[in-house]
Amino acid sequence: MKYNRGNHSVYLLTYHLVFVIKYRKPLIDEEIGAAMKDFARHMTEDRFAGKLVSAETDRDHIHLLVSLPPQVNISTFVRSTKTQISREMRKRFPEKIGRYLYGKDVPFWTFSYFAATTGSVSLETVKQYVE
Repeated sequence: MKYNRGNHSVYLLTYHLVFVIKYRKPLIDEEIGAAMKDFARHMTEDRFAGKLVSAETDRDHIHLLVSLPPQVNISTFVRSTKTQISREMRKRFPEKIGRYLYGKDVPFWTFSYFAATTGSVSLETVKQYVE
């Protein structure tokens, strides 16, 4: 990856993020996974002016490798992205999600998340792991 340029900065800030479905329910199929990745790209690029480098899903979690500008607070990005993906998936796939998460009050994601910067290992190593 190359360095990004802002008005007053040159940066390369990449984060490996993992969000886990509540109770580790295996609700992510190919269709939901593709929709999650697409919506994660929308959130990263259109709402936060970043770049989604890679995204992969398993049955109960999603990995994101994102590059964000320095003015973006990572906890704000995570909170907004988790909230919006949850809302969008519940709207698009209510019957599929309803099989695993009963009721409107059950959270879609666990309250926690994993976040790591990619500075300690090469970006290619992290990208291979995510994929």
